[in-house]
Amino acid sequence: MNQINRSRPPLPELFKEFKLPVFEEKFLENGSRVVFHRKEKLPITVVNFIVEAGAKFDPEGGEGLAQLTAALIDEGAGELDALALNALLESRGLSLGVFASNDNFVVSISGLSEDLDLMLKIVSDVVYDPHFKLEDFERERDRIRNSIKQQKNDPQSMAWVLLDKIIQGRPNAYTYTGANEDSIEEITLSDVTFFHAEKVEPLKPVFTVVTDLPYEEVEKSLHDHFLGKMGVHAPEKVDTGYALRDLRFYILDRKDSPQTEMLAGFPLDNQCWSNLNNAFQLVNNLYGGHFNSRLMKNLREEKGFTYGVHSFLMRMKDSYKFLISTSVDTQNTGPAILEIIKEMNDVRKNISEEELEFSRHKQSKGSAFMFETYGMIGMLQRTIVEGNLPLDHFNLELKGLESATLEDAITAANQYFLMENLQFVLVGDRDGIIKSMPQPLLRGVVEINDRGMVVVRE
Repeated sequence: MNQINRSRPPLPELFKEFKLPVFEEKFLENGSRVVFHRKEKLPITVVNFIVEAGAKFDPEGGEGLAQLTAALIDEGAGELDALALNALLESRGLSLGVFASNDNFVVSISGLSEDLDLMLKIVSDVVYDPHFKLEDFERERDRIRNSIKQQKNDPQSMAWVLLDKIIQGRPNAYTYTGANEDSIEEITLSDVTFFHAEKVEPLKPVFTVVTDLPYEEVEKSLHDHFLGKMGVHAPEKVDTGYALRDLRFYILDRKDSPQTEMLAGFPLDNQCWSNLNNAFQLVNNLYGGHFNSRLMKNLREEKGFTYGVHSFLMRMKDSYKFLISTSVDTQNTGPAILEIIKEMNDVRKNISEEELEFSRHKQSKGSAFMFETYGMIGMLQRTIVEGNLPLDHFNLELKGLESATLEDAITAANQYFLMENLQFVLVGDRDGIIKSMPQPLLRGVVEINDRGMVVVRE
């Protein structure tokens, strides 16, 4: 029997270099794109069906139409009603999801690879042969209607509801991302079927696939279940242009609320991921993007204003949003705003090599975990499609993070941190919030109602 020598610690294993997965680009007979990755460890397949038919195509007065269509489309399809479809999914251990984002309409399915044909048949039936029954429509509309009512009592939800209308600076296709109490009453079942027929069916889809199966097997199944059904048209163009505004504070009054829910940010042009853009990711990390960021150290550790604060980029196809999110006690609203602005101003001038290197390691060393599961890889493939990014985007990004210099970081901070254009959405006790704010900031205060309309007080 081998004896273990406990007098010295075991040696570490040999270093294993991590290499990012390689995504392949394929095309079906009708020209539809397939972003494919073979991962052979487990017999699992994840497929995303993507068409550019998201909430930005909702008509004026019909906000929430894409959202309602997505909620209805899997309530029975092909030969199966809703109960039979769900029973089939559960009996095979399949997971089906449908949602409408700002830009895209997505149907996602995952399961064991032995069920590839069944999975793709289900997606094909859901997309191209949904039942759209009136009773299902009424039920889903009631669910969304009740959700809108519940949002009224949730300050955090209301901050998010109002954010897009405020942050875009002008009406555009990204102003509304969901239904409101007026639009949900106007949408009819005919509107849903028309949206499906005009916005979803005619478009050429993109597929993302991560599986242990060879591509030839996937391609055959895609052709079997989608050729002859898929559209061939490109999506129409919509207005996504934004307008930057001077620093403002929009208050939604929730009288006697002990806390203020705070969202702040501004829109940015779509980034092309140059060295400067990679540097901005590092700058955001050290500003508010991780637990050891400046905002966390200031607002949480030093001042005790909040349990957590976070800054991040939200990607859309035609523009981005830079956002800051936190909640503070009402009396700390003004002081917290001053610290957020102060830290943003300081990061445009002062960044140390140590901070930048910490941020670089936080971003690059954690990249391996992004590719840990089949589902996570599927989401990253979808990111490439939805952002119109190159197949090797994550590899290029990693190299860019490694090469970004301190000069790049300072330049990026000054170019992208539009401190003078910050828009704050504050949901809480109006009188307490205003009382907490220093006089210079009061010039930018605007009170709004639940629909984002300006409130004029006599």
